[in-house]
Amino acid sequence: MSDVPLDAYLHGNMLSYQTKGILLLGAPASGKSYLSYELVCHYDCKLIADDLVHVRYHNDRLTGEIANQKFLGKIHLRDVGFYDVDYQLSPFEIHYIYCFSELSNQLKESWLMAHLESRLILKGQYLNTQRLCQKIMQIVQG
Repeated sequence: MSDVPLDAYLHGNMLSYQTKGILLLGAPASGKSYLSYELVCHYDCKLIADDLVHVRYHNDRLTGEIANQKFLGKIHLRDVGFYDVDYQLSPFEIHYIYCFSELSNQLKESWLMAHLESRLILKGQYLNTQRLCQKIMQIVQG
């Protein structure tokens, strides 16, 4: 059990679906925001954070939350602008992770790697966003 909180800021997006948190990790322009937008608009997910997620491990719980409150409920789509979307107040426990590339490429904190690997559900690039949304939701809905 960790009594001292560990935290990091990750380039990613965080969503919730009912009681489950979904963390999307990837390099800039990899499609995280567009995937998040699709999941919010078509799959009843709610946005927690877009672009930067404050991840924290404390008392055996891994949570993610918005890093900058001024962007609460806002998602930025490249070359289009900001959109207001349904959102969930944070922090929210992370249950599932999708990574657009190797997880190790996204992390510099070794403590975090151990806690994220067990929650990794998919990794790699998908050419079809709709199929990726369906695959993620199939896993999350169990």
